[in-house]
Amino acid sequence: MNNIETVKDLINALGRAKKNLRMYPVNHPMYEKTVDDFNSKMSPCVEVDSIRIRINQYDILFNDEVIYHSRDKDESLALFFFKDGLRELSFLKGITRSEIKDFLRIISLDFEKEVLDDDIVTLLWEEDLQHIKYLVDDTFLHEDEAYELKAVEQAKSAGGRTADIMKAYESAINLGSSSKADIIQLTNDDIQHIVKEVENNHQDKNHTLVRILFEMLYLARKNDECDVVAGCIKQALNHAIMNAHLETVNYVLINARRDLKRPACPEQVNVYLETIYNYINSADFINMFGDVINNGAVFPIEVLKEFGGLLNINSIPHYVSILGEMKNISSRRTVINILTEAGRRDIALVANGLNDRRWYVVRNIVYILRQIRDKSSVEYIIKTAGHPDKRVKKEVVHALGEMGADKVLDIIKEYMSDGSESVRIAAFRAAGQIGTPSSKRLVIEQISSKNFPDKDFSEKKEILKVLSRWKEKSVIDFLVRIIQKRGLFNSTKNNETRAAAIHCLGLMGADDVRQFAERYKESNNTLLRTQALKILKSY
Repeated sequence: MNNIETVKDLINALGRAKKNLRMYPVNHPMYEKTVDDFNSKMSPCVEVDSIRIRINQYDILFNDEVIYHSRDKDESLALFFFKDGLRELSFLKGITRSEIKDFLRIISLDFEKEVLDDDIVTLLWEEDLQHIKYLVDDTFLHEDEAYELKAVEQAKSAGGRTADIMKAYESAINLGSSSKADIIQLTNDDIQHIVKEVENNHQDKNHTLVRILFEMLYLARKNDECDVVAGCIKQALNHAIMNAHLETVNYVLINARRDLKRPACPEQVNVYLETIYNYINSADFINMFGDVINNGAVFPIEVLKEFGGLLNINSIPHYVSILGEMKNISSRRTVINILTEAGRRDIALVANGLNDRRWYVVRNIVYILRQIRDKSSVEYIIKTAGHPDKRVKKEVVHALGEMGADKVLDIIKEYMSDGSESVRIAAFRAAGQIGTPSSKRLVIEQISSKNFPDKDFSEKKEILKVLSRWKEKSVIDFLVRIIQKRGLFNSTKNNETRAAAIHCLGLMGADDVRQFAERYKESNNTLLRTQALKILKSY
C-alpha cells in the first residue's frame, strides 16, 4: 500500500509535468523526457495497488489526508481539476505509459486558448483511458462572497413588487411583537404558532415567510384575500430566487403540486395554487432566475435536480431559450441540469432546441438528450447529424455511441470520413461503444480500406485501439495480418500501421504480441522500434 509521502511526491511531480509540457511541442525530446520522468514516478506506485485521490477546491487528499494545497488561481492543480467538476481521480494497477502520456497531454492543454469548446471531463471521456478513472460532480463552488449582499441591496432598491415583499419579509421577522395581521385576522393560537415558527427558523426568514403565507392562503375565505396572499407568495418567490434560495422555491412547488391533487383543498385556493405554480414555470420567473445564474449563483446538484423534476413542461421552452444566454460553463451546466430533469416529461420540447442557429445551444441540447437517455431521442439526434460545426458533430457521435444501435451505423460511417480528425476518431469510438458484430465489421472494413495507411500515426493508433474491446480470435488474426502484410510502396506509412497494430495487440494482452515485439525491436523505423520496446518492457 502506498504511503502518504509517496503519493504526495507523485502529485507534486504531476504539477511539474503539467507546467513543463506546456513549454514544448509534442515531438520535442524534452516533452518525451517529461513523460518518462512522470511515468517512472507513477509505475512503482501502481505496481501493487491503485491510487485514488479526492479533489477539493484548493486541496488534494489521499486516505483523507491533505497531500497538496494551493489557493493560487493560475497554478493550483487542485483548482484546475475542481473547476471542471472532477472530484476523484484513480490511477489503476496496469496503467501504461501511453495512457499516462495521453492524460498529461490533456491536462497540459491551454483551455482558455486551445480548446475553448471542451473541458477536462469531455477530453478524458473521449480518450477512454482504461486505467485512469474519475468521478465528476457538475456543481461548482466558485462563490462570490459579495453576491448575497449585492442581491439583497438589489432587492431593496428595485421598488414595486420587490419593495412590497421586503415589507412583508420584515413583518414576518417582527411578528413576535405584533398581535394582528393587516391582511387576515388570525386567532391568538395562530399568532403564537407563527411566532414559534419564526423563532425556530431564524436563519431563513424568507422560507418561514413563505410557510406563513401558505397558511394564510388556506385560511382565506374571500377572493380578494386570496389575491393579496397569492401576490405576496409571488413576491416572496422573487426575493428567494434573487438571493439564490432555490430550496424555498422547491418548497412552494412541492406544496402547490401536492395540494392541487387533494380533493379536500378549497376550490378558490386551488385556483391560486395553480396560478403560483404556473408563475414559477413562466418566462418572467425563468428569465429572472437566468440572470441570477449568470451572476454566479451556485446550487447543490440535488436541489437543482429536485427543482427540475418539479417543473411542468411549459417551462422547457423558456429554459431552452435562456440556455443560449448563459455566459460560462458553470451557468450552462446549471441550466443543463434543470433541463435534464424537466425534459424527461417531454423529449420533443427539449429537441426543439436542436433548431437553434447557435452551435453551442445545439451541442448542449444533444448533451441533455444524452443525459436523459431516452431511446426515442435518437430520432431527433439523427436529424442533427448534418450540422456543420465539428463540436456539434462530436456530441452527436457521443450520443449515438451511447444510445444508438445498428440503425445508426450509416451515420457513424459518414463521420468516419469527416474532415476533422477528432470527429473521425470519435466516430470509430462510437462504433466500438455500440459493440455489435455489425459495428465491428464496419471498423474492420474502414481499417482495411486502401486510404487507411495514409492517415497520421496518432489517428491510426486511436482507430486500431477501438478493436481492443473485441478480444476475439478473429480480431487478433486481423491485427496479425496487418503486421505481417508487406507493401511495395511507402514503407514508412506501413510501419506506422504495424506499430499501431502491435499497440492494439498489447492492449488486448494477445499471446502473439511478444514475438512481433522481438522481431521489430531493432527496426530502422523509430515508431515501430519504440512500440516494440515498450511492449517488451511491459511484458
